[in-house]
Amino acid sequence: MQLGSVLDAQGATAVKLSSLALTHLITVSLPIDDNLESLPQGSMAHLVTLRWVERSRILGAQQDPEHYSPDPAMLFSGITATASDISQSDTDIMSATIAALGGQWRTALTRDVTHLFALAPGSVKTAMHFRDTTGMCILAPHWFDDSVRLGIKGLPTKSYEWHEPRVFHARSESRTPEEELEFKIPAKRRLLYDTALMDDGDMPPTKAPSGNVWNGLRILLSTTLELSDSQRAAREADIIRQGGVVIGFDSPQSADTQTIRDEELKKIDEADVFVTRYRTGAAYVKVSGQPVSR
Repeated sequence: MQLGSVLDAQGATAVKLSSLALTHLITVSLPIDDNLESLPQGSMAHLVTLRWVERSRILGAQQDPEHYSPDPAMLFSGITATASDISQSDTDIMSATIAALGGQWRTALTRDVTHLFALAPGSVKTAMHFRDTTGMCILAPHWFDDSVRLGIKGLPTKSYEWHEPRVFHARSESRTPEEELEFKIPAKRRLLYDTALMDDGDMPPTKAPSGNVWNGLRILLSTTLELSDSQRAAREADIIRQGGVVIGFDSPQSADTQTIRDEELKKIDEADVFVTRYRTGAAYVKVSGQPVSR
């Protein structure tokens, strides 16, 4: 169905871009000063994506324009997500990141959810029956990690969807189920995503612009965050994209706890910012200026 027909059927009125009666400008990108689609001075119109029209129609009510921004930096704009059978620490990270980057998070499966993250199809068996009617995607959480790591808004979901996410298919035959859940997308597929050649949705993927939020600050992500390899890679890529310098660990995550803690304690001297979950531990005590007890 054509966009104009959808809007007419839902009671919208088309006006010229120059009209002060304009309330919503549907666009795929932010207007620039010399762009023909820039809003007139004094306009109070909201900039929204086509997804705003789609979700408003499906849900039978106008959705909040704030969550449907065309800003490419808002990676999860237009997305309402929740999770099933995922650890609380991972859920906290996902919910905070999605909300900060333009999306919405629900603590339970509701009618407006567009993305349901799960580690296995069995945990969302009931939801499987409704995804065709609601338009909901049921995904492995790797889609979230890759979206952040690659900085791509609208990353295609097809390769991550249950019953059998294709991102798992290239694994080694000797890979254990636990290792499977830490699978990283192959370089060739990552290149396809990076150049936006893959597109299984209505909107083309867009690359988040680089920024300078951190202005060269050196950032150390604490082991207390309990990030998996893919989660850590995603956060580090986002820090670098926003002008930060990542202080990495030399020890593998498989190293014993004491070895990692000792290295973290040494690395803290190189960092300007220390991101930790708890206000405890030798590294935190060292940062806070208290005596370190070993």
